[in-house]
Amino acid sequence: MVYGPGVYEFTIKAKSGSKNPLETDFIVELTLIDPCITAAFTFDPAILPTPYEYVVSFPKDVQTLLDSAITSSEKEAICPDIIFSVTNQDTTAIDPTVFVFSPMTQTLSTESADKTKIGIYPMTV
Repeated sequence: MVYGPGVYEFTIKAKSGSKNPLETDFIVELTLIDPCITAAFTFDPAILPTPYEYVVSFPKDVQTLLDSAITSSEKEAICPDIIFSVTNQDTTAIDPTVFVFSPMTQTLSTESADKTKIGIYPMTV
């Protein structure tokens, strides 16, 4: 049986002697913590240029977000692959008329000829 993160209670029975056996129960509480969830991630600042600038009407700019640009404080557990997402800093969706993020290829593409889209777009990875 595989147990996920959580608190589990186990009862252990202990017996001593055979002529006048003594028996007692011990209750043990076990807390399983997922080390992958509690890990701290360090992002290489080169994951995206700072500031990330694009000039309207320039050819499409494509930035690749690499797993190798992130290190985890968890060194012993085998954690699942890192899955990137890109949103505005307020967690709303990025403007799809300017930015396209592909989780499959881990790329952020920027392209626009619309001068009304000129501005600062605070995003988070």
